[in-house]
Amino acid sequence: MSNEDTARGLITSEEVLEAFRLGKDELEVPADAMVTAEARERAASLNVRLRRLFGTRDEMPGDDEVTAGRKTAAVRVKERCDAVITGGEVIIGGRDMARADLAICDGKIAAVGRGLTGDGLLIDASGLVVAPGIIDPHVHLGLMSPFSGELKTEGGSAILGGVTSVGCFVDGEGSHLQRIADMQSEVQKQSPIDVFFHLVISSREQVQEIPAYIERGIRSFKVYMCGIPGLIEPVDDDFMLEVFSALEPYSEYVVLCVHAENRAVVDWALSGAVDSGEYDAAQWADTHPPDAEEEAVTRAAILGREFGVRTYFVHISSREGLRAAERMRRDEGDRLAFETTSPYLAAPLLHSRAKMVPPVRDRETAEALWKALVQGIVDTVGTDNVTMTREEKGLGGPSGDILPGYPALATHLPILLSEGCNRRNIDLLTIIDAVTRKPAQIFGLYPQKGSLLPGSDADCAVLDLTLERRVDPAHLGSRSDFSPVEGENIRGWPVMTMQRGVVAQVHGRPRDPACGRFLRLDDSVAREEDQ
Repeated sequence: MSNEDTARGLITSEEVLEAFRLGKDELEVPADAMVTAEARERAASLNVRLRRLFGTRDEMPGDDEVTAGRKTAAVRVKERCDAVITGGEVIIGGRDMARADLAICDGKIAAVGRGLTGDGLLIDASGLVVAPGIIDPHVHLGLMSPFSGELKTEGGSAILGGVTSVGCFVDGEGSHLQRIADMQSEVQKQSPIDVFFHLVISSREQVQEIPAYIERGIRSFKVYMCGIPGLIEPVDDDFMLEVFSALEPYSEYVVLCVHAENRAVVDWALSGAVDSGEYDAAQWADTHPPDAEEEAVTRAAILGREFGVRTYFVHISSREGLRAAERMRRDEGDRLAFETTSPYLAAPLLHSRAKMVPPVRDRETAEALWKALVQGIVDTVGTDNVTMTREEKGLGGPSGDILPGYPALATHLPILLSEGCNRRNIDLLTIIDAVTRKPAQIFGLYPQKGSLLPGSDADCAVLDLTLERRVDPAHLGSRSDFSPVEGENIRGWPVMTMQRGVVAQVHGRPRDPACGRFLRLDDSVAREEDQ
């Protein structure tokens, strides 16, 4: 069965929207096609009639039905189908969700429908949710131990949490060319998850090499308006303008990530920190004033205004930063995108070991971030994962000596399910969209990643929204020996993760290691690096 044939068996909101754009007031639906609930809603809102093409029946099935036609008929999709997932509530992509079966062939989604069968593995997902594999757009690997080793350990930890693809930040002095070649090779050899890179640009040599980086499949870059003492140097406004200018010829498909804090304001606040080197979480938060984030978001958006380059603001942490995001988004539109992190959203659960830059703030800020996610002011949610042990972080010593960073990959999705869906009754589709389709679209991975449409990679996270576990670092797969939420009861976990159709974990136990790949981006089209 071809992709064209299988695609005709699924009507999503995108097909309805396309018909509307073409001026049609009617969309023909094949006899055995499945129509998602979101497609029905969009058709009703746009006054597009859905017309079924068989017998004398013109009406669509009721809202309690997710498919029509011969519901009980088994459909064999391919004699050597790798796997069929049956009976789950499938998040196909965006806000399209339906009870359906997924057929997986050669590591891709081959068909979405009802009554699908094949000769491969049969997975019963009844009572569970099947989501696209989670994309964490913001991780750091190899800062405290070798990159190759953390690919294996933290990639394995990610898989336990339903994360199948990550955007990894790459920094360092001098040319990045040999560095990214070596790291790409390590991904191909060591990683159980797929990886794409964001290159930190901090020197004029690196600015001059941007065309060469793009030729090598890199489409995302980063500047730090405020650095990390001893690790990352900040850049001035004139340098940031040079980066925007160098990216302008590629503005249709590149992204500039920005760590947005006013460096002078942060330096002033740090200079007034407690002299003894001891301070609590609230005092640490005061060393990175929220006003510093608000001003920097505004300034970076204005500086980039003339270049047309998509600007992606990482780890928005404050109500003031959200205020700037809402204001600048209103002025600048889709050129801007905003990310927060799951630890910021889980602030009420976190312990003193959750020191980070920017700081994790208070309960009221966490509520504001959740509200911004629901309202669409925040586009995506990452982790800002920095893997370290208790000793490396400095836990147990003076608070002033504790380093920023924490492992967060395995608990990323569970925190969002527990704190978002179960505690705050936030729509599951809103949360999943922020960690699948939206990051995939922003970074040029969609629809290879971020959806379960026919032809997409068969990366799946099978979710049990009712499963409750107590967080134990020993069971998270990381080389770290702590978690910012250890000891907390989290409700909502992935009970299975598939990477390109290979079962990589079941109930928190690793299975067959899937082969992760470097995701090369060419003209906004993702492709896997040749093995």
